[in-house]
Amino acid sequence: MFIPRTCQLDRRPLSGYAPRPPKIFRSIVFPVDFSGTCKETAPYVRDLAEFTGGTVTLLHVLPERSAWYGAADVHSGFDDYEVLRKLKTIQMSALVAFRDEYFNGVECQIRIESGSVADRIIDYTERSGTDLIMMPRWRTANPAGSFVSPVLEKVLRNAACAVWTSPRSDQLKPFTGFHSIVCTISPNTIPSEYVNETMALGTSFGGRVSFVSAVTIAGSFTEDPRVLSTEVAKSGCPVYVEVGPVGHVVRHVAEIQSADLVVINRSRKPHFVGGYKSHMNEIVFESPCPVLCLPGKMTAASIDIIQERHLQERYFLAAAAC
Repeated sequence: MFIPRTCQLDRRPLSGYAPRPPKIFRSIVFPVDFSGTCKETAPYVRDLAEFTGGTVTLLHVLPERSAWYGAADVHSGFDDYEVLRKLKTIQMSALVAFRDEYFNGVECQIRIESGSVADRIIDYTERSGTDLIMMPRWRTANPAGSFVSPVLEKVLRNAACAVWTSPRSDQLKPFTGFHSIVCTISPNTIPSEYVNETMALGTSFGGRVSFVSAVTIAGSFTEDPRVLSTEVAKSGCPVYVEVGPVGHVVRHVAEIQSADLVVINRSRKPHFVGGYKSHMNEIVFESPCPVLCLPGKMTAASIDIIQERHLQERYFLAAAAC
């Protein structure tokens, strides 16, 4: 049955419409340690928040006493509380100054926690319903030989929300959107939720999406990813399947596509089926642009681990020889 309605046409030219901010990443947590890397990343975080209309929380974590290299042997009892209170007062003032310098024009709040840095970041973002954590990567290898700091690695693996990181914060360009997104996919299993989230990300920011899959051994994989995933097939996006180390393949395709974001998926499998599986460290180290790590379901498979520890050791030895 046709019901006539009275409507009024909006005859304004298209140029009269302001683009709507994407309804994504509206609650952003930016852990602040006041380092040079943190300061270099701050303008990018601010620009992203302005683009999405999101709120930024500047989170500073005072390390637990056991991380203060013997300070706990000197102070005890009431002194512990007094020292912590004074430190919080000092760091709160520093956070206010940091906010005023780097986050003018966006909604921004400050927060101080104390304890294990990674655990406090993860716990706070879960309690606050955070959409995105933004943490840059250290420029050099840490003493354990990994090119991802223990704090960042733990957050990447355990945070309930998406985590953004940048391998080269000193080379970050002003954020203007995600125009070219490269999505990494496993040659064996491609979670539909992961593909759909990446496509939605591209739609929200008006960016094009490409898929890349790395085959570590020539001839070990013959299926086209479009056969394994109807979502990839329906997308009509370019799909690259190349032989080589995962990090090298992702970097090559990201450079071909002039990507400004690489998307990876992490899964948290039960320990009895192998625990965490991803090429996260390798991709973060090799990527020519920022990396966004999307959380997966507990039983979802993403990118399989193949000699991740071996590759980290090889990169560390290569860097030491330079």
